[in-house]
Amino acid sequence: MVPNIKFMKSCGVGMEEIIKHIYNFPRFLLNSLDNMEKFVKTVDEMGASRSSKMFIYAVRFVSSMSDENWELKLKLFRDLGFSEDEILVMFRKAPQVFAVSARKLKKVMEVLLATGKYDISCIVNCPASFICSVEKKLEPRMQVLTILDSRNLIQKWPSLATIIKMSDIKFFEKFVNPFLNEVGEVYMANGELTVKRNRKLTRPD
Repeated sequence: MVPNIKFMKSCGVGMEEIIKHIYNFPRFLLNSLDNMEKFVKTVDEMGASRSSKMFIYAVRFVSSMSDENWELKLKLFRDLGFSEDEILVMFRKAPQVFAVSARKLKKVMEVLLATGKYDISCIVNCPASFICSVEKKLEPRMQVLTILDSRNLIQKWPSLATIIKMSDIKFFEKFVNPFLNEVGEVYMANGELTVKRNRKLTRPD
């Protein structure tokens, strides 16, 4: 483990991130130094910045996949319509996306593209959308926005990044509570019930 710690430090990874991985992913740092150098080379070739906090996460995700599975995942993204450059951008921004199952990747694409408001470029700019819960976050929010848009209750759709980063409470306060008659039941029926417990509903007259 010590040689790998020294190697990660030489790559510019801070001790804080290394310590997190020692506690949370100890097997990662037990790889041979030769393998670790190979993983880092792969990450470098994909254009990930060593100065980014995501660098060590990218190395860990590469280490968790066999060469065959890695190529299969790259093929999957290509089959979903992403270009080579777009795949690289997503990897740099959110390497954990490469650990998401094929089924979920396809479902997220289906839900987002079906709105007609988000396209592949939006997903590339916000690959974290692949990590969200489809049932508890993406679908309820897309349904709410679709209804509000169809009734001209919103001027324009928020960016995908805004929707993904917004907390349940913030989304509720901005897009649900002011329009409870229109979307309250739809939203509450789709899993995001914690807001109901934490916020008093104020149904418009």
